[in-house]
Parts: sequence; structure tokens; C-alpha cells
Amino acid sequence: MQCNGDGIVRDVLDVPYEPQNEDSVTCVPCSIKMVVDYFRERFAEGRFGKHIKPSTLDEIIDMVHCKSRTGTELDANYGNILSERFAPLQFTFVEGGFELEDIEENLVAGIPVIVIFDAVMLENPNQQFEGFAHASVAIGLDDRSIILHDPQVAAFVAVPLDRFMPAWEITKNWVITFNIAPTVQTRVDDEESYKKGTEKGMEEERKS
Repeated sequence: MQCNGDGIVRDVLDVPYEPQNEDSVTCVPCSIKMVVDYFRERFAEGRFGKHIKPSTLDEIIDMVHCKSRTGTELDANYGNILSERFAPLQFTFVEGGFELEDIEENLVAGIPVIVIFDAVMLENPNQQFEGFAHASVAIGLDDRSIILHDPQVAAFVAVPLDRFMPAWEITKNWVITFNIAPTVQTRVDDEESYKKGTEKGMEEERKS
């Protein structure tokens, strides 16, 4: 799909938006729910979407032990908990080593990425102290901006890269990435190949 939130038309992933309540720090659970709902909708027409269990925001809040006033303490072990709950969707919490090129590679493959950045530094790049970590879903990227579904701000927020990068780097480039379990992905590919083959065969039969 395309968005033009700042007057520039960009291609972005069609990720449903989930806002957080004004009086709670639930950016991580909201971001997780956006991605889970995206994958459920992406595979809705096949038999694999139904395997990704639906979940309420409150259930995800409990899974990652999110506190309404202090938020979520990032822990790589949550990746295993979430992967088990939402199988075959796999979660990986990555601290360090992730670059813009990696975000772009995921987006091109149709996979959103949850990015963790310093929200205060994003608004004031010249600040001399750390603010607080904040999560959003990256749904698009170009040579000037990263497009975020920010649960605290709005959907389709275009953030200039010269503002985003310092705010992301101070949190050690934390991200949460996603994938479909390899065995299931193989079955998805096989199903699509079978469908295409069947459609081609039917077309050839009609022509004959």
C-alpha cells in the first residue's frame, strides 16, 4: 500500500495500527499486536493464518510483563514465550548489530520490524542525556525517512533518518524481528506453487 502522511507518497506495508492508552506505557505490547495482526491477515486466505492465534492487547501485556507506568523491560527470553504462543510466527529480540540495510531487507520481504529508540532524543537530537526507550513498528523506508506506526503518536509517521539514527543508536539498535517457522514456510511455498501450477494447468486445458 502507499501513504503520503507528509505529502510524499511512499510504499509501506499494510500493517494494522494499534494505539496505546495515553495513561499507560504499552508501546511494546501494542507494537507486537500490530505485527501479529498483520501476519494473521497476510495469511488469512490460506490455512496457515488460522494457526497464528488471535490475542488481545491485555494478553500480550501479561506475556511481556508490561507495567502500566514503567513499560516493558526488554528481555530476549520473551522471544521464546511469544514464539510459542503465536507459532508458527517466530520472534527474535536483537540488541546490536542491526542496521538500516537489515530493516530494508525485512521490509522488502514483507516483514515489519519493531524498532526501539530513545523517544526524547528523537524529538530533541541535541539533548545531552538519555530519555526513555520507546517501541514502534517500521513499515516503510526510503533514503530520507523511516515510516513508523508509533503507538504513542500516530500511524504512518515519517521520521527523517538524521533524527531517527541517533535515537536508535543510543538504544544499541534494539529491534524485534519476525519470521515464519521454516517448516511452515516451506509448506506455504509448496501450497503457492501447487496453486500456481493448478491454475496454469487449468488454463492450458481450456486452451486445448
